[in-house]
Amino acid sequence: MALVKFSREFIEGFAEKAAPLCKLLRKDALWEWGPEQDEAVKTLKESVAQAPMLVWPCGDRPYVLQLASVGTGLRATLSQHRGALLQPIAHASRLKSPHPASMGWSSAARGMGRRWGSRSHSGHPCLRAASAWWMPRTEAMWYGL
Repeated sequence: MALVKFSREFIEGFAEKAAPLCKLLRKDALWEWGPEQDEAVKTLKESVAQAPMLVWPCGDRPYVLQLASVGTGLRATLSQHRGALLQPIAHASRLKSPHPASMGWSSAARGMGRRWGSRSHSGHPCLRAASAWWMPRTEAMWYGL
């Protein structure tokens, strides 16, 4: 698991993919390995083997920040256009809070900005420095920075 965690910046949606395994690591969790955990291990192995190549940022090109609230997690990808391709610079993800106050919020309000902003200890430095405003219209939003 440590090797996979080391690769988390290279794997899009890492938090959602690793969620069944992370549940087992909680202090009060009962250790029960089942099909959900088997599938999570299989998915993570495939993700590590197929992780897209990240590129170094170019200071003279605009950044594209993609934010999404998907299933059980929050995702962010910082990218830049390289020719016709949108190349990722960094991925970040985390599980949504199980706190009842976060239930029932719109996808935007569940949110990227406030949660990520208050946890500046994780993720790519470019993602920590980026700030974005959005309107809660869709599950995934794109921003040109």
